[in-house]
Amino acid sequence: MAAIAVLGGVRVALTPRRIPRAEVARDAPALARAGAALQASVLDREGLVGSLAARRILLVGESHFLAEPPARLTELLGELHARDGRPAVLLLELPARVQGALDAYRDGGDGAALAGAWPRGALPYLPIVRWARAHPSAVRAVVASDENEARVALMRALAADTRNGTMAAAIARAAREYPEARVVAYGGMAHTLMAGRYLYDSASRRPVGARLVEAGFSRNEVAAVWLLTGAAPGEGLWPPGAAVSFHGPAGALPLGLVLEVPVAGAERLGEVADFAVHLGAGTRQASN
Repeated sequence: MAAIAVLGGVRVALTPRRIPRAEVARDAPALARAGAALQASVLDREGLVGSLAARRILLVGESHFLAEPPARLTELLGELHARDGRPAVLLLELPARVQGALDAYRDGGDGAALAGAWPRGALPYLPIVRWARAHPSAVRAVVASDENEARVALMRALAADTRNGTMAAAIARAAREYPEARVVAYGGMAHTLMAGRYLYDSASRRPVGARLVEAGFSRNEVAAVWLLTGAAPGEGLWPPGAAVSFHGPAGALPLGLVLEVPVAGAERLGEVADFAVHLGAGTRQASN
């Protein structure tokens, strides 16, 4: 009990300041400007695929436990491969301990063994893994890029999140090991940000995208693309089902108009991401 009390005291002492969510102007003129900026930044499907194909590393962000984002990811992987024939190395937000099961499934196709090894409560990415095995020319390898559950729990107890660093290192390693491939990392949206610190004002909350740039990757090599679900972002102003580029007028819009997670060190959409697609209301999905 004494050890638990000490650990609790350490956590309280170390816990950084929680970032308040920035206020966003929502008066009629501000919303009219936002709607016009979004409309002016719409990309068609071919335009989005072409923009993504030019990048070496894609950070694809989702809201967890929804069916539509993983399905759209596999569509994107297929479309990118059809465009230029370049294979992908796919990194998933899964604990590293499942890597052996992923490799065995890819080599032998034992789906029952893979399902049996799937961590309880893990993200529902089995359909992605199955798609990758069924399309070996499009996906060269699948990598579990997250930390194991015990380490995540320990670091959270110590208020010292190391997951973004672990994921960024896995992406950099994949880029080195597969120089001919497109590196696609898929996971929670906050991890994919290209700048800032999210949720807590701490260096440990520097997202994966920012860390890759710090590690020497050119900003033009990396793109962050969000697969959004739920009510249409921006007070319903987002064009239905549309992809939007943050390299145009929409990039100057405030983060809080789209992003629910509070962020310090960045204020505009174009600072933290490159593209986003709205997939509709979203269908809740349990862990596989």
